[in-house]
Amino acid sequence: MFTPKKSTTQEIGDLGEEKASQYLKDRGYRILERNYKVKIEKTVIGELDIISKKSGHLIFVEVKSRFGQDNRYSPFDNITAPKKKQLIRLANFYIKAKKISLDSPWQIDVIAVEFNDNEKPKIEHLEKAVF
Repeated sequence: MFTPKKSTTQEIGDLGEEKASQYLKDRGYRILERNYKVKIEKTVIGELDIISKKSGHLIFVEVKSRFGQDNRYSPFDNITAPKKKQLIRLANFYIKAKKISLDSPWQIDVIAVEFNDNEKPKIEHLEKAVF
């Protein structure tokens, strides 16, 4: 099994998104897009990690990954009020760009992926985490 190095934050994030995507697929979600960049006049204002669909609901998934066990905080702690506001804004841009009906149900979930040496990653899924 591949274990990311502590010093490569991007590598940890990429692997976390891969594990989160597989986790969702295993539970019946259909992955529509990954790493969708929201742009205004060619300037990227943010990125949606995973966009999926299940049971007619559009589900935006923010993935938070980390290496090692640090019980002082949870990856969910990184979903601050400004981050929640940004995720809602990005989701609305996506809905508008894809011409999705405003009446269509959607939600924002967060998946935390924690990697440890030589162990299977721990995955936690918080549904409707942002509202």
